Amino acid sequence: MPHPSELNPAESPRALFGYELRKHRKAAGLSQEQLAARVQYTAAMISSVETAKRTPSRDFAQRCDDALDLDGALVRLWPFIHHSATPPWFRPWLDIEREASALRAWEPLVIPGLLQTEAYARAIFRGEPRPVLERVEEQVAARMERQTIFERPEPPMFWAVVDEGALHRVIGDARVMIDQLRRLEDLETVSNVIVQVLPFLARSTAGLEGGFLMAQAPGVPDSVYVEAVGGHGQVVERASEVHELLTRYEMIRAEALPQQASLERIREIREHMELNEELAVARWAKSSFSGGSGGNCVEVAPLAGGRIGIRDSKRPTGPALVFTPGEWADFANGIKAGEFGA
Repeated sequence: MPHPSELNPAESPRALFGYELRKHRKAAGLSQEQLAARVQYTAAMISSVETAKRTPSRDFAQRCDDALDLDGALVRLWPFIHHSATPPWFRPWLDIEREASALRAWEPLVIPGLLQTEAYARAIFRGEPRPVLERVEEQVAARMERQTIFERPEPPMFWAVVDEGALHRVIGDARVMIDQLRRLEDLETVSNVIVQVLPFLARSTAGLEGGFLMAQAPGVPDSVYVEAVGGHGQVVERASEVHELLTRYEMIRAEALPQQASLERIREIREHMELNEELAVARWAKSSFSGGSGGNCVEVAPLAGGRIGIRDSKRPTGPALVFTPGEWADFANGIKAGEFGA
């Protein structure tokens, strides 16, 4: 990589950004350390961006813009970096997506990209073969930038149907997944985003071949992005093929739970995950009710909200029962009174 003073701004959008950042920083009479202190990033990060070794995030561009009083000069460059960080085969879809007034998604395996948290997206990209940290961060930043379409004065309507399996499938770790599910719950108050769950009990097979995302915009034909293995999808614009996929989408959606029931299902899955996490780290101890012919096998643990967990110590990874304080008191009194037999 050339020295900053030799950086060719025509080489790439990232090089142009680094060139402009260095130019404006020096014009303001600031060292890299001084700018770093103002934007709350490290001096090493400033240096890496100025030499085009690192791709800046939108937050970084905005902070530098504000610190250097540039009236959006750097932020206006950021979409070009975002576009260049996106695989060539996906770029045509980005242009379609930005102009869409309505989007419809079917996702059988993961949470739709437009609704993913940063941590969830990062875990997905890190799971790719031979991931490169810098490339992963570029992909995460690009995915988060896609979501800014919902910040438009007139954001698109977005209907997303997600297979229930995608809600149970832990991406990253349990905390990442819990936060992702909570993000979906928070969409309850967002009027232009509708999330529906295709439950395990549904008999629909129309979407088993893979996910897709449909876009509609005034005055232009509808388009569909069809996913493929390895992420190398394709944009479909032939009217007959688009119509076929729309039919599939409506068949899938017809079997999905209504919006409120879907949100309740998401909430149940999230609460179950949280409980499992709590049970895994709980402080288990032998119960005073252990012993007798049943052996020393009952363990209990205090949980949040005054609840009590109970499990078989011979099967610590097996199912556990959870009692509210009142239920536990009734249970304990029942044992003392011999209500449950020998």
